[in-house]
Amino acid sequence: MDNKTHLGIFTAALFLLFGIFNTPVLAHEKEKILISETTILKGLRGGALFPYIDTTPNKIVRAHIALTDSTAVCGQGGTQPDNISLLVGVAGGELVAPTLENTGIGDIKQCVFHLSIEAGKDSIPSEITDIVVINNSPAPLSGFNTITVSATVEENDEDQHHHDDTQ
Repeated sequence: MDNKTHLGIFTAALFLLFGIFNTPVLAHEKEKILISETTILKGLRGGALFPYIDTTPNKIVRAHIALTDSTAVCGQGGTQPDNISLLVGVAGGELVAPTLENTGIGDIKQCVFHLSIEAGKDSIPSEITDIVVINNSPAPLSGFNTITVSATVEENDEDQHHHDDTQ
């Protein structure tokens, strides 16, 4: 055999071994995607709930949430938002209202608050599929109120199997 034949056999063997050893690992890994959404909350009526992110049946592994609202003191460690609160977890199941951190960016009319969450840590439920915005004020929100969420979402096993069956 010449060098080209040896090289061809060696290359084919490498591809075969790579496929054998990597296929079981890849079959058990869940696909993760990053989503990012930004919305101006202007007009959300007083007392309204806004299901801002709903990834059902897929789960949010971690997320970072930033929002703007008025506050009595816009400064690190300052007061909470005047009008907006959040719920995270599973709609129809466990939902919690996490505390937002006052970053001190902005002023009392439009201050930036943020929060990083991870499923199952720091009083956050172990399953998260929903992030809900609540307008706690009696008046509609203004154009000063915004929310941005970036989240890592893990594909549900059942959804993966259903997807695989249709191919």
